[in-house]
Amino acid sequence: MKFKETVLFLISLFGATSTKEVTIDCDCLNVPYEYSCYGESRGIFREGDSLVFTCIHQGSFGDENARYFGRDTRKGGLDFEVIPTEIQENFPNLRRLELGDTGIKYITNDSFKNGNNLTWISLIDNKLKDLPANSFNGLESLTYLDLSRNKISFISRDLFRNCDSLEELKLNNNQLTTFQLGFLETLTNLRSLDISSNRLNRLIAKDFKMLKLLTNFVARNASIYAVEAGLFSEMMNLASLDLLSNICINRNFVKTNRTELNVALQSCFSNFENSFCEYFYDNENLYSCKLTAIYSEDQQKEFAISGSHLNSNNDENVQVIQMVNSRLDLFPEGISEKFPNVKKLNLWNVQLQRLVKNEFENFKHLTSLDLRLNHITKVIDEWFQNFVPLKHLILIRNEIGEIEENSFSGLVDLNFLDLSYNNLTSVPHQALKSLSNLRSLHLNANFIAALADDSFEVLAKLRTLRLAGNNIERISGKSFQSLHNLRELQMQDNKLSELPIELFSSCIKLEYVNLEHNELVYFTPKYFANVLNLNYLDLSSNKIEIITDIEEFAKLKQLSSVFLSDNKCFDKNYDDFYYQDLMLPDC
Repeated sequence: MKFKETVLFLISLFGATSTKEVTIDCDCLNVPYEYSCYGESRGIFREGDSLVFTCIHQGSFGDENARYFGRDTRKGGLDFEVIPTEIQENFPNLRRLELGDTGIKYITNDSFKNGNNLTWISLIDNKLKDLPANSFNGLESLTYLDLSRNKISFISRDLFRNCDSLEELKLNNNQLTTFQLGFLETLTNLRSLDISSNRLNRLIAKDFKMLKLLTNFVARNASIYAVEAGLFSEMMNLASLDLLSNICINRNFVKTNRTELNVALQSCFSNFENSFCEYFYDNENLYSCKLTAIYSEDQQKEFAISGSHLNSNNDENVQVIQMVNSRLDLFPEGISEKFPNVKKLNLWNVQLQRLVKNEFENFKHLTSLDLRLNHITKVIDEWFQNFVPLKHLILIRNEIGEIEENSFSGLVDLNFLDLSYNNLTSVPHQALKSLSNLRSLHLNANFIAALADDSFEVLAKLRTLRLAGNNIERISGKSFQSLHNLRELQMQDNKLSELPIELFSSCIKLEYVNLEHNELVYFTPKYFANVLNLNYLDLSSNKIEIITDIEEFAKLKQLSSVFLSDNKCFDKNYDDFYYQDLMLPDC
């Protein structure tokens, strides 16, 4: 079928919106102690869908009497991608919520907005990976939370900020590698904590110092090889400690005698004090150091590192330093003196909160700096003021809300910058003016609301721009006027309802555009009148009702993939429709 005929056929389909209605059938029983409802869903509930309950109650009981809601394991159970807020709206007096093994992939900031009465939540055996900082807002009464057997790899330090009443927390069987500084500090009433079957490596006293009422601590099979002395000194009520099957201890024990506990953990304590380099060759055959270290701000400047070099290598041969899941209050300045020829420096999840003036200028050969998963809140002018030969700078998953005007003034050779998953509310266009050689800019998952005329005005060499997962509602027609070399644009998961007709007029080399999951109601291929190399276009999950100028598609001769599913002009039976590898008409 010709492209024009195909599009006309799809547009002729009618009747559906991008959302659907999902029904949950409930059997409610007056079991001892609480009136309970067990649900079975008809269809998969996704974000934006509406939820309808049909409940069979006993006697004079109604929805308002329900204290427990969970899946009906006798039948098909529940199938959710996101937690429906309608559960708490339909059952306003719920105390217990059991949503284990229901397919949940993510939690939104509104998931528990009506959950002020909830005291018990289980989300065991789901598909959760990332939890937004405000996931558990509104749960002031919560005493029990089970997040075990998910795929959680990162927890924001503000995740449990409003869960003051929590007494039991289960995080076992996830993919955690370290804890964010302060993430447990509000849980002063916690009695039981299970962090088993993760990949934590080290337990640091500062993370647990507020858990003075803890009676049960389980960390089985968590890959722990080091424990900071004093970790349990404030836990005067600790009755059960289980560290079975870890690297530095291989037996189960319950200790109440502090002397016996310290003896049993002596090897764990001694491992913690070392700053150790494991030397190896990476997949690019670069001589590397995997550095394990703890460095506090009050330590002396001397930074001793143990470890034996391979073959005839020495410190000057080291080109890559990897430091993962350690703890640095500050970056040890002695590292640049010990390893003067480092080209790549990866400091992942080491709890950095700030850098100092010209921190990296002594790395004369440094081309790649990766500071992902730290706590940096502000990038200041002094950090990269002097020339640094960086090509790649990665600041993904920090807490950056501000970037000063001259922050990148010394990075004139930079060609890749990743600022995704931070707290930026606008494009830092003043700081970007120093980066005339930038090829790739990633600003995904921030809080950017609008793009202005000058957002990218000096980035003429930019080839990749990623702005997915922001709050962009407004965009100037001149926002991309300097991007003559842009090849890839990702703006999915924003709030765009319209596009200026001239938006892409300067982007003559554009090949890939993703506008999925916005709020567009109208589309015309004339947006891409000058973009003759376009080969991929995703418009799925918008609210498109009208597509005009269909004949203009024929001019886009390189176009091979168009995704149009989940729009208002498509029947619900075409939820998963996409049009790929088009055969364009000859013209």
